[in-house]
Amino acid sequence: MTSARQHDNLLEEAADWMALLHSGEATDDDHRRLQQWCQRSDAHQQTWQRAESLLGSLGQLPADIARPTLQRRHTQDRRKTLKALSLLALGVPLAALTVSQLPWGVWQADLRTATGEQSRLTLADGSTLVLNTATAINLAFTARQRRLELKEGELLLSAAPDPLTPERPLVISTREGLIETRNARLSVQQRASDTRVAVFSGTALLHGAGLAQQVELNAGQQRQLSLGAISAPTPANEQSLLWQQGMLLAIDMPLGTLTEELGRYRSGVVRCDPAVAAIVVSGAFSLRDTDASLALLQKTLPVRVHQLGPWWVTIKPA
Repeated sequence: MTSARQHDNLLEEAADWMALLHSGEATDDDHRRLQQWCQRSDAHQQTWQRAESLLGSLGQLPADIARPTLQRRHTQDRRKTLKALSLLALGVPLAALTVSQLPWGVWQADLRTATGEQSRLTLADGSTLVLNTATAINLAFTARQRRLELKEGELLLSAAPDPLTPERPLVISTREGLIETRNARLSVQQRASDTRVAVFSGTALLHGAGLAQQVELNAGQQRQLSLGAISAPTPANEQSLLWQQGMLLAIDMPLGTLTEELGRYRSGVVRCDPAVAAIVVSGAFSLRDTDASLALLQKTLPVRVHQLGPWWVTIKPA
């Protein structure tokens, strides 16, 4: 079985070969050495098969990313950039890189924010809404319902009473269920496999998909909604809302978790080597200047930030 470290090394090596072949500078000897590399193991062969299927994808990258960087005069700079784009193609689906290829439901959403962007607005009923980075929602405010559909990302809602029917709740739907409230200030985050709901004032009712029983969530509590389950409550901390001020406060946070959080506010890929993912981190980090946050990690922890262009960052042991 290939370990996470070995997998990362294979990706980097394959990206080197992709960059060389795509540069047009590969010799016959380079092709022979690539064949020998592929024959080292099944993992090498499988990694290169994936690389071959994506070799043409560099030409499909958005022009505002690819064109300015590939037209550099120095071969070394060009090769480094090609490697970064190759890693990007190997590490994530190409569809994740272009706005035009976002999932149709997200692309068609009523309201969207880009990566690193936030948006504040007042809804028709007087409720206030803040959308965090890379968030998409649909709105359905009619005489019969008040409903938000969170397609992806994170929102902070301060619900106002319905001016027409004060007892009518405002409903937020996610992939894992429904959240109802009449008076709560709460945050909802759609994650890969669950929905996190935190209430800071008022109350909310959670309806998990496939569950008959609803669960009340009170001020100062948070829960996770997953398919067929609702977690036990844990404390909700107002400090988790510092993203509104462009900050992330880490208190005894594993470096792997911190890396994932920084990655939400940065285009491209941010990865953490498993060898350092468990390092515990405490401190305040800028979400508006993630380069500064990465530099701070490298300055204060036994890690180094390995960067290939602005789109591929790996945090590794120093």
